[in-house]
Amino acid sequence: MFTRPSSPKTIGGMLDDAFRLYGASWRVWIWPAVLSGLIQAGLEAVELFEARSGVTRPLFGYAFSSPTFAGLSLLAGLIGLWLYGTVLFALDDTYNGREPSARHAFAEGGRIMPSVFGASLVTGLGVAVALIALIVPGLILAGRWMLSPAAIVAERKDAMASLRRSSDLVSGNWWRSVTTVSIALIIVLVLFFSAPFVAGVFYGLTSNLRGFQIAIVGLMGIERVITMAAWPAAMLVVFYDLRLRKEGSDLSARVEALGAA
Repeated sequence: MFTRPSSPKTIGGMLDDAFRLYGASWRVWIWPAVLSGLIQAGLEAVELFEARSGVTRPLFGYAFSSPTFAGLSLLAGLIGLWLYGTVLFALDDTYNGREPSARHAFAEGGRIMPSVFGASLVTGLGVAVALIALIVPGLILAGRWMLSPAAIVAERKDAMASLRRSSDLVSGNWWRSVTTVSIALIIVLVLFFSAPFVAGVFYGLTSNLRGFQIAIVGLMGIERVITMAAWPAAMLVVFYDLRLRKEGSDLSARVEALGAA
């Protein structure tokens, strides 16, 4: 059971809320997460098949090392945007006390695909240019724009408006916001790297190459299912916490008062 906070939280409080939001909404976000996991496992399987067929992979341009893998990666990326939006809507419904619906989440996830793509593209290009110019501006920009997907879902902003909204909210709270989301990201990364580690241990103990390959495919898919909602949950919690800090101590009470009037 998740209860929407009525006052700003500490970093620890926000992380606790993110974990509770993650757990309270799993019955809806599990479906797009499973689809994403199957896609991830499928890409891993194609990669292993091509490696056995003698396809070499460059250090850079990895996804474009073969036409087949490039096409599948592009398709997976587009579907991934849809599933990402679906997860965000499931979490947002739960956060705001609405009964989450898989059908509604999938429909809304598809609707916001262009905005999510646009915001992600601008963020990626902007941060890349800033990092090339100097590392610190790139990190600052990434932190200021990181809440744009939450603004798209929570306030129905378009791509550029979501970037401005994220920047406005994070301004003055950069360290708090980035620290909270970064902790969630670290947890995701630990689980991400644990998959090949576990498969590597299995191979070291058994020297079974086929078993190692199957373990990699399965574990990467499972990792995607488990972690897909973790980053969005932390991002939404931080987004709403900043709204409370900057726009009132209890937004929900103000909405209820307006409704009663």
